Amino acid sequence: MNCPDDYLSLPTPRGGVEFRGLLTRLLDAQAAWAERIRQHRVLAALDDRLLADIGLDRAAVSKAEARLLWIL
Repeated sequence: MNCPDDYLSLPTPRGGVEFRGLLTRLLDAQAAWAERIRQHRVLAALDDRLLADIGLDRAAVSKAEARLLWIL
């Protein structure tokens, strides 16, 4: 019995269906990037006193933000 959305799938060398797995991985990666960006924005919005409370300083936040831009 064929799945109704089999036309969305691409065969793999093993004969299985890989398109949905790839799409799921891409969506998961996009969600992870969105969460990282959200976290960096929250850190950037904290004042120096709050950053010191969690063991960070403005330089560490700036360095992490610069690293994020290279990865995107």
